[in-house]
Parts: sequence; structure tokens; C-alpha cells
Amino acid sequence: MGRRAMIYGFSSKDSPLFTYDFIKDNLSEDFKDVEIQKIKLPGHTPGHTVYIVDSVLYAGDAFFGQKVLENFGVPFYTDFWEALNSLYKIKELIKSVDYVVIAHGPIYTNKRKMEELLDFNISFNEKLVQKVKDLITGNEMTAEEVTYRISGNRDVANILLNSVTIKSILFQVAKNIRVSEKGILFSA
Repeated sequence: MGRRAMIYGFSSKDSPLFTYDFIKDNLSEDFKDVEIQKIKLPGHTPGHTVYIVDSVLYAGDAFFGQKVLENFGVPFYTDFWEALNSLYKIKELIKSVDYVVIAHGPIYTNKRKMEELLDFNISFNEKLVQKVKDLITGNEMTAEEVTYRISGNRDVANILLNSVTIKSILFQVAKNIRVSEKGILFSA
């Protein structure tokens, strides 16, 4: 199965917007030279994993740099609620490391700055939930409409990608969910 199909819910091999790429099964974890601690922190993707090598936490996409969050408006999580739980777990993990490397942001050598960025991510996500609730209170909206209103980047691929996160939030916070000719409508 293609990675894009898993994320977007479909694959379109010849589309200029999406590429079809295979997920490699049976990847080997043959670490011999150095001690590596592997910690599952789902949310960004179901199997998202972080690694601690020596005193460095390689967090991948578990959390993001401030500019990334501000520019895109919606962080990508296949499961928003698992991602939020993972952020709280990372708060504990960073107490035991000297450095943190994230995929979309700087390398942090200052623990206070690491904690501030993590707190920013948590606060950003809590505010995102409130924005979603505010938009659907008294209004019926599709996930794409909510995404369009919140997203900082409104191109097709970004709306599709960010609607995954928004759907994860909506299915938890909406009080009413119904299907219409517009699609799935959420309201509170």
C-alpha cells in the first residue's frame, strides 16, 4: 500500500499532486554499535517512534518548530489525540536528555528552549481544538471547510493533508455528525 494512500485515504498514481510510493515492510532494526532506546509515540503516524542515542532525543515529527506551526496553521497528525498524549510523554523524556532533534525545526541544546517549544506545541494544539469548536458551534461544516478556515496554506494538497488532523479533532468534539450531499457535516 502506498504511504500517500494511507495518509490521504486514496492514491492517485498519475496525479501531479500525489506520488505513489511503497511502504517498505520488514525493515530491519539491526543496531549493534551503539545503545539506542526506541520509544513509540503515536499520533503523527500510527507507528511514530522516537529514539534516544546517548543523550540525544531524535523526536522526528512528534512535535514541530514554532515557524512551521504558525505557517501551516494545522500540524499533521493521523490521530490528534494520541499526538497530544505523546507531547506530554515527551515533556518527561526531555528531562533525561541534553539535546533534542526534531524533523521540522532547529536542534535544541538548551533545555529551557526545548521545554518552551514543547509547551508552545501543546498550547498551539489546545488553541486549535478551541478554534475548531468555535467554528462548528451553531454551524454545520465539513472537515474541509473547517480546514480551509484554519489552514495557513490553502493549496489542494495542504487542505487534504490538514483535513486528516481536523477530522481527528472533529470526531471527538462535535456533538452532531450527519451526512448530507455536501459530505459529512459536524456541529456543536
